Amino acid sequence: MFYLLITLAGLIFLIWAPVNVSIITGLVLLLIPMVVRYSAKLITGLDVSFGEAFKAVTLSLCLPVVGLIWLVATLGSLGANIELSGVGSVIFPMGLFAAYTLGYKISLGLDFKPSMAIAGLSALLSIPGLLLIRSFF
Repeated sequence: MFYLLITLAGLIFLIWAPVNVSIITGLVLLLIPMVVRYSAKLITGLDVSFGEAFKAVTLSLCLPVVGLIWLVATLGSLGANIELSGVGSVIFPMGLFAAYTLGYKISLGLDFKPSMAIAGLSALLSIPGLLLIRSFF
């Protein structure tokens, strides 16, 4: 069911998006799971398939969004303002990274520490690749 929803979303995106955006997105969707596969192999020795890595990346990108929606809905209903100053400026990014790491933990079935290392390493290794792809378009 997961792959069917992702395929449907991808087809809708391909229909609406310009060609260069579709090419960039396709390259990014190939690059990041490959980086996750190799970083998981490097850190844990676990062989992760491309589908599992893609599922882990998708879930790790969705969980921080769900957390942000929950935070805004909860604090908005209380009438509170969201300010990133003081302790909140440290706790907020840590919470987002924890949600990002939790996606890898759930999808790959690892402990939290290896998942955190995979999340950090894959984010650091994906940035140069994304900048390289972006420079061509």
